[in-house]
Amino acid sequence: WTLSLKSGKPKPVSPDDYSIWEYDWLPEGSRAAVIYTDEHRVDAQYFRAQLGILDAAAGTLQPLEVPITFLHGPKLSPDGRTIALLGSGDGAPHGGEVWAVDVNTAEATCLTPNLAGSAMTVDFLGQSSTLLVQVGEGFANALYTVSVDAPGKLDRVCGALPPALDAVAVSPDGSRVCAVAQGATEPPE
Repeated sequence: WTLSLKSGKPKPVSPDDYSIWEYDWLPEGSRAAVIYTDEHRVDAQYFRAQLGILDAAAGTLQPLEVPITFLHGPKLSPDGRTIALLGSGDGAPHGGEVWAVDVNTAEATCLTPNLAGSAMTVDFLGQSSTLLVQVGEGFANALYTVSVDAPGKLDRVCGALPPALDAVAVSPDGSRVCAVAQGATEPPE
């Protein structure tokens, strides 16, 4: 659904026969990258999720055929050409890898092969092609950067962060990160 800020009226924009689970708008504002299923069961979101481009004006959904399972967390690059998301390319029982998918060709590239941990969140840093990745490492979290142009080359930003790190957000210029963190003996801060 979209909501007009002027009139206050909501409007359905996705086809009725799909469940849209997550999305992120392309910069031009009329299309969105969506994680969807053609089944309306909650478990389908995890086991049968697909990636597509929703045209909000036309109400149509164009599938992007990608070799990734357990898709979640789509984020669009500032130029609108790349979708970064979390998933699995080898049938692992969870979606803990970071992938980059070309919006026009659906070419998918794993950016974190052989990651010693599980990617939890991903977001673009400012106007660049560099991503900030939250990685669960044992009972702690760490932050890494990886570029869409340099798959597999992760740079550690910081580690030993509390075990629960939620609501990770990057400032518009990509210079700062904010998150809500908590541990077994520390409340959310």
